[in-house]
Amino acid sequence: MGCDRNCGLIAGAVIGAVLAVFGGILMPVGDLLIQKTIKKQVVLEEGTIAFKNWVKTGTEVYRQFWIFDVQNPQEVMMNSSNIQVKQRGPYTYRVRFLAKENVTQDAEDNTVSFLQPNGAIFEPSLSVGTEADNFTVLNLAVAAASHIYQNQFVQMILNSLINKSKSSMFQVRTLRELLWGYRDPFLSLVPYPVTTTVGLFYPYNNTADGVYKVFNGKDNISKVAIIDTYKGKRNLSYWESHCDMINGTDAASFPPFVEKSQVNLLVKPSEKIQVLKNLKRNYIVPILWLNETGTIGDEKANMFRSQVTGKINLLGLIEMILLSVGVVMFVAFMISYCACRSKTIK
Repeated sequence: MGCDRNCGLIAGAVIGAVLAVFGGILMPVGDLLIQKTIKKQVVLEEGTIAFKNWVKTGTEVYRQFWIFDVQNPQEVMMNSSNIQVKQRGPYTYRVRFLAKENVTQDAEDNTVSFLQPNGAIFEPSLSVGTEADNFTVLNLAVAAASHIYQNQFVQMILNSLINKSKSSMFQVRTLRELLWGYRDPFLSLVPYPVTTTVGLFYPYNNTADGVYKVFNGKDNISKVAIIDTYKGKRNLSYWESHCDMINGTDAASFPPFVEKSQVNLLVKPSEKIQVLKNLKRNYIVPILWLNETGTIGDEKANMFRSQVTGKINLLGLIEMILLSVGVVMFVAFMISYCACRSKTIK
């Protein structure tokens, strides 16, 4: 009877020790399994969670604009005064809501290529005003044309067209015009074919950006979604297809591929262009700055919790239960065994 009882206590202690050891081993092993699963799921290829949410963004992405409204345009033009601006914003648009197109995998260099359709929907509830709000801003066409065309004879012709169109160094434009485009009166008078529509993001809606080529992370997850080439180039020049036609590559500042960026334009004095004649120095004129953010909705958050976070928490709970129960069982049965042995010896 005593032997059976002692054997049972020893068996219980052994089981407790096994559970505790298994729980301890499961911690590093479980971490490795989790890392392996996560690495597999973040790769941008068919069948992964990351790919599904990457092709069509599963979050609400908003682009916010703050416009620099010039307060003293006449003083700048006539006296070359310092520019005084008032920041107004945010004006918010929902973007990146369209699915990527022409998605093509390249197994040789572990990249994926795609086109990003563009669309922007104004969000009044997240904005301080409307798209019809007016701003005094730099005249994009006048500033860029005088900088691009340095020949004095050409500038004399430009000056006559600027005066005829009643254009100036500064202009009043609505938010919609400034961002998405307006027909410029000065460019409309140019006697040879030029793009007469001007806008910081023109054209945007109903266009496609790319081709982008990004790393899919199959060989290195730290490179997931990092741009390899844009339009076949590694030396990236953003908005090249349209903005560079009006704002030369050294006339505008567009920091590429960042979540927060500011748009500035360079303006130089010109003896032959009347509206720029009184400037005594170069100006870097701020136009706007923008910020792009994403928010995850309840549905996507719940999916993430169920597929990733929930499993991680469950595994952690199992590890702690096994370790705790195993240690308690081992200690309890060993104490009982030692107590029984002590009584038997007496």
